[in-house]
Amino acid sequence: AIAMILFKIEKFEEGAKVLGELPPDCKHPEVIVARAASLYKQALRAPESETMDNALGFHRRAIDDAPADDRHRLVVPYVELILEKVGPRDAGKERALLDSAVRLAKIEIDRRPECPSLYFFLYRIYKLMGKENLAIHYQDLHAKKKDEYDKKEHYDDLGRPRCR
Repeated sequence: AIAMILFKIEKFEEGAKVLGELPPDCKHPEVIVARAASLYKQALRAPESETMDNALGFHRRAIDDAPADDRHRLVVPYVELILEKVGPRDAGKERALLDSAVRLAKIEIDRRPECPSLYFFLYRIYKLMGKENLAIHYQDLHAKKKDEYDKKEHYDDLGRPRCR
């Protein structure tokens, strides 16, 4: 929790230091999410580097290992990283990565249909892929879900934000 607070206030080095004090094989979901957040921040600083690939790999493994209730907190930054890495010029050669993002987003939509960001991600991905009809469909769904979400409770039964 301390590392996540430090990341939120943009004290990345201090947050990474806190994480460094934890055992490297720690599998606690909060630690995994914090490590993913650290890699996310590093990758955004260098989107065309090995750092981005390392962050994507970590997120992908973490998603596979995470309990279902915690996957959303990993899928959202994973898809954001993919969208940061893959631009219009790269969409063709990164098709497998985009397909992976679509699959994961749709799984999370089934689990959390109220989260508008997932629909927006699918809009952006389908736009990159040149699938205009699907892009428009998900753009419309995003607008609808955002309006609905703005009028509803934003926290789950455990007090965590429903959609991050």
